[in-house]
Amino acid sequence: MKRFILFLFLIIFMISSVGCEKKEKQTITEDKNIQYGIHEGNKAYDFILTDSDGKKVALSDFKGEKVFLNFWASWCKYCEIDKQKIASLQDEYKNIKFLMVNLTELEKINKDQIRDYLFRYSKDFVLLYDDESYAASIYSVAAIPTSYIIDEEGIIRKMIVGPITNRLEEEIRQLLDN
Repeated sequence: MKRFILFLFLIIFMISSVGCEKKEKQTITEDKNIQYGIHEGNKAYDFILTDSDGKKVALSDFKGEKVFLNFWASWCKYCEIDKQKIASLQDEYKNIKFLMVNLTELEKINKDQIRDYLFRYSKDFVLLYDDESYAASIYSVAAIPTSYIIDEEGIIRKMIVGPITNRLEEEIRQLLDN
């Protein structure tokens, strides 16, 4: 019986210790120490990809600017619908950088065809080729299209998985306006 009580006491002590540990971690996260991640409120992970001119481009190159980051592929029908909406947003918000990350590894067409396909919607898009799905993997892209709105300080303000609906478009406009 004494062993059972001692065992029960140890279990209760361990559970209460774990609870305290989690609370401390939450306090640190809520503090000014913003953690890197892929969710709203996290600092966006940096990456370096090649653009349509063959230059290396990093997400951090756009620090101080709002960024609309979109992962897509040419064969994706929802991505095609999104391109039209994103192009109209870009026409309206000239001060926002629209980074269009193509999942090149999944494409059946070459890079020139990818560029021509995307630039039908807007020649102002920044086209980035994710040849080995590096950026897609650090952002855990499991479905396309996937988009992020990142503020001037590199903080993710919105993550959108799937096509942009009318309701989401209004929410995006509000975020881009602020």
